[in-house]
Amino acid sequence: MKIKLKRRPHTNMEQLTRYDVTKLDDIKCVNTFRHKIRHDFNNCDFNSMVSVDERWNKAKDIINKTSDAVIGKQKKSKKPWFNDTCRRALKRKKESRIQWLSDTDNVEKKITT
Repeated sequence: MKIKLKRRPHTNMEQLTRYDVTKLDDIKCVNTFRHKIRHDFNNCDFNSMVSVDERWNKAKDIINKTSDAVIGKQKKSKKPWFNDTCRRALKRKKESRIQWLSDTDNVEKKITT
């Protein structure tokens, strides 16, 4: 007798936080990020921490908190191919359609209606 068992999903896996790194193309955002990271690391006393794990967790927390504050989390997109170029093209299409509909002297529109 053969029995198929269902695979259990891994529930103890920690999900990675994805940050919106496209904001780092802006020089002002990069400078703010650098300044905050540098400031937080200078204010942290790593010498008082005994273990490497404590130091690592503190450094990781500083980086994650600064990334959350300055960069922000990446928004999940159902259609990743629909980017700014598509949005601009759609906006131009809508504007052209509104202009075409508002034109009362258009010969083509009189023929089709």
